Formats: sequence, structure tokens, C-alpha cells
Amino acid sequence: MSKKESKLSQISYAEALEKLEDILESLREEKVDIDELSKSLKEAYQLVNTCRQKIQKAEMEVKRIDQQFGEKE
Repeated sequence: MSKKESKLSQISYAEALEKLEDILESLREEKVDIDELSKSLKEAYQLVNTCRQKIQKAEMEVKRIDQQFGEKE
């Protein structure tokens, strides 16, 4: 895992989403220099992956909790 990927896994879902929104806004407004375009797209892809992983982790945790408390009823 690269330093950037490790750093991304440590940010919150909200922070990742905010960074994604910033990148999208820059792209929509054509604020991204063509030389920076691939860098921005790569970062966006990594942020999307980070968000997906966090959602999957939360879903697994909710299922685990549901099973744990469902058995006690």
C-alpha cells in the first residue's frame, strides 16, 4: 500500500466525499490544467475506492450487530 493509499484509508467518509466534490467542481469548471487532469482523476478513483470500502465495512458491522442482537431476542 502506498503512502497516499494509506493516508486515504485513514480519512473519514465525509472528508473523502468532500475531496471528491472538490475535484468534480474543479473538473466541471475546467479549473484543472490538462497536465493535472490524470492526477486528479487518479485521486478521485482512489477516493471512490476509499468510500466504497468504508461503506462495505459499515454494512458488515451493521449485519454483525444485527445478528448479535437478533439472537438475544
